[in-house]
Amino acid sequence: MCGSSQSIALCNTVLSTIVADEIRLINEKLEKTEDAKEKVILNAILDNISNHSRIIFNGNSYDDAWKKEAK
Repeated sequence: MCGSSQSIALCNTVLSTIVADEIRLINEKLEKTEDAKEKVILNAILDNISNHSRIIFNGNSYDDAWKKEAK
């Protein structure tokens, strides 16, 4: 998280690099497979969700219940 006086350029560069690397990994899988492309893409999405679901937060961080869960 950037401070109010900081540029967001570095944060955007880092995030873009992470996304590009993940897309590169999926592309490598697509190039190596003989299976249907849709199957490889679906498996890549499911793998990413299962591997990273612990850091995905879709809740209300202002709710008191979240404050208890976060502790």
